[in-house]
Amino acid sequence: MSDEYNVVQRQHEIPRRGAEASAGMVDLGPYYLNALEDEIHHKPGNTLAALPAGVGRFAGTAFDVRGAIQLAGKDSTEITHTIYPPEIKGITVGCRGSRIAFLHAAAWGPEDGQCHIGDYVLHYAGGETRAIAIEYNRNASDWWAREGDPVPAEAELAWEGSNPRVADMGFRLRLFKYACANPLPDEEIVSLDVISCLVHSAPLLLAVTVEGA
Repeated sequence: MSDEYNVVQRQHEIPRRGAEASAGMVDLGPYYLNALEDEIHHKPGNTLAALPAGVGRFAGTAFDVRGAIQLAGKDSTEITHTIYPPEIKGITVGCRGSRIAFLHAAAWGPEDGQCHIGDYVLHYAGGETRAIAIEYNRNASDWWAREGDPVPAEAELAWEGSNPRVADMGFRLRLFKYACANPLPDEEIVSLDVISCLVHSAPLLLAVTVEGA
């Protein structure tokens, strides 16, 4: 790999998890690849610093938000000169519940409309696994948006903000809440994997909450 490409690394420390974070709010602190203040995608001014850090409510759900997990897309290294991982596995969950909510978005729009860009894979105490698809224009969309861009059909607009880079280019920042039924609500979720399909668009995950324990 050429020296012009660098493996993603945090530029700022991730804040400590607050005492008010409940067991259902998955602790992504050890897995975040960027702090909210970092210049994401190696682009000056392109941060999520305007997003309130810590426990907060987004589209009616409480999340613990302290950083971002950006996975690789098939062209992400060339676009950003940054090497992102294709997956993050073994995120500790350790609880059960009836629903799972994700505060997320996507980076880099798809090449041809709606597409399967990644998966959340749940690992249960009984040994079973279940995958929840991340689909562009169904439950996720680009975190950069123009005025009037639609919200994905099965997600809710959870946060809208700005940063110097998007403001200069006529965009806004958007994050979405996607909530779905837990496929095995009576089983403890031991861990979670986040996996990219390595198409043009790639998952961007901020927080996960297991609801209805």
